[in-house]
Amino acid sequence: MAYDGTHFSGWQSQPDDNAVQDFLERRLAEVFKAPVAIQGSGRTDSGVHARGQVFHFDAHWPHAPAKLLAAMRIGLPPTIQVQSARRVPAAFHARFSAKGKIYHYEIYH
Repeated sequence: MAYDGTHFSGWQSQPDDNAVQDFLERRLAEVFKAPVAIQGSGRTDSGVHARGQVFHFDAHWPHAPAKLLAAMRIGLPPTIQVQSARRVPAAFHARFSAKGKIYHYEIYH
């Protein structure tokens, strides 16, 4: 997934319910008709953007991943884009299974 973090409280759920994780979990709860907790591969601070952020969750989905992807592309702010979805082995964890991460920093005066 990717997001423009300009107006979010970062990745990780926050009391103000304005983090990227909060929006994703609300959308997943609508799709699955039950609460769904997600785990991200990393966290970003308020105002930080991400490309290629990975997250996972455990839930029963009897349809093809493409149908879940289509459902996730509706109802999210335009600045949050779920780009792909796939089934993964039960042992997969977005953070612990990551092979690496790349960070780009730009400092403006």
